[in-house]
Amino acid sequence: MEGKCEFKGTACDNKLIGARNVIFAGEHPLLDQVGHGTHTASTAAGSPVQGANFHGQANGTAYGIAPLAHLAIYKVCEKVEGCSEAGILTAKDSAVEDGVDVLSISLAGDPVPFFNDPIAIAAIKKGIFVSCSAGNSGPDQSSLFNEAPWILTVGASTLDREIRATVLLGNNSKFDARCEPRSLRNADVKGKIVLCDRGGAIETETIDKGQEVKDSRGVAMILMNDESGGYVTRADAYVLPASHMLLSLLPFPQEVPSTVSPGILKPDVIGPGERILAAWPVSKFEMMSGTSMSCPHLSGFVALLRSAHPDWSPAAIKSAIVTTARLSNLAGKPISDRKFVPVNVFGIGAAHVNPSEANNPGLVYDIQPDVFLTCVVWVILTNRLDLLCSIL
Repeated sequence: MEGKCEFKGTACDNKLIGARNVIFAGEHPLLDQVGHGTHTASTAAGSPVQGANFHGQANGTAYGIAPLAHLAIYKVCEKVEGCSEAGILTAKDSAVEDGVDVLSISLAGDPVPFFNDPIAIAAIKKGIFVSCSAGNSGPDQSSLFNEAPWILTVGASTLDREIRATVLLGNNSKFDARCEPRSLRNADVKGKIVLCDRGGAIETETIDKGQEVKDSRGVAMILMNDESGGYVTRADAYVLPASHMLLSLLPFPQEVPSTVSPGILKPDVIGPGERILAAWPVSKFEMMSGTSMSCPHLSGFVALLRSAHPDWSPAAIKSAIVTTARLSNLAGKPISDRKFVPVNVFGIGAAHVNPSEANNPGLVYDIQPDVFLTCVVWVILTNRLDLLCSIL
């Protein structure tokens, strides 16, 4: 792989061998302004770093899944403008030109027909493996993204990492609120601990809610899970003393398949995506959650598989991952959702990735890219799934 570096000076090296801004060259900085790209890239292929932690939590040495792999970065999103479809397609063309082996795409748009989807227009004809996030919406109809059968669509799972804190109340004073920006301006919360409902964008949950409490002269915040949060809490950087707690729970609706490709099971697999510690532009390390975090875990693992099995095609690699996925958790019990209810196939696909087994699956199903098109056309015309498509 030969990347092209647009950084000035010595920012690129033997690890980061390529960095390009493929959307508004010259108009926007190439550096990561949000942190999302830094976090996902280091998850996939970060070099070992000792003393990694998030405010004292998860202490240890941080490794990317494929720490010896090289990285070529293609910037297709801006903080204000969002993600550019033209940029995504240009990035793919650049990746083909640079000779990359794996594309890790932790972004998604609304589900659209494959021929109209810049992410679905994949590079597998060039032998490039494409790994994508399943999205963080749902569990509602059409809530999954990146559905094309020729890409690996990755859902998110939890891992055995607990973040605990004890909240000691004085006179039990509290104020219930959503804590959106400017929502507490007419409320008397001076010197009080404010109980805030979880909800809204991730940035609103972690920064704006706490900032609203602080600006209203509250002394601390307790963030209460909403329906979608279930029994899972987050570890975030707040602007004042705060804790995320489980104070009320509502039942989940059942997951249902997408309407764009109802005959094709997605996600393909799930991988670690909750409370993932990885690199961050400013604070060195950050803990984040979502399918954006699970996707690079699989991308890094695919890089390891390609190294171990250079003769395997993208379809063979995907086959090895899907057919060896694990249906039980580390305790040997069925994988459950955020309410500890056993999850169905629309939540986990084939099941949880099992790296050791996928490296030696015993049997792989190989397929040429043109056959995928035949399968998709068959599903569209007949609205049913035959044996050929079911094993893809």
